[in-house]
Amino acid sequence: MIIDLRGITDYREWKDILAAAGIREGRLHDARHTAATVLLLLGVPERAVMDVMGWSSSAMVKRYQHITAPVRMDIAERVGGLIWARPKGKAGKKSKKKKRKKGRGDDGSAGLPIPA
Repeated sequence: MIIDLRGITDYREWKDILAAAGIREGRLHDARHTAATVLLLLGVPERAVMDVMGWSSSAMVKRYQHITAPVRMDIAERVGGLIWARPKGKAGKKSKKKKRKKGRGDDGSAGLPIPA
């Protein structure tokens, strides 16, 4: 019978670290998910995440990183800013609005206004 001593050593070291830090009990496996998600929140490139976490496949990144509500909000704000941003006029000059003919819409192909 072969016993994986490395796994037992990791487990014991993990439990010692938690106790020394005064942190509640938690699984080492869960900490890997947390670490991968924190790297996502920090904007660390996928290749660097793979290197830090010891993965050779991007499938592991997808498995361990979790999209959080703040990440979703950031995406929504960035897309909204891109779609609804007002154009900036030249410095010191006011931008002139062109008169539009009645009935002429300013929608894009999806029915969304396109910044002029």
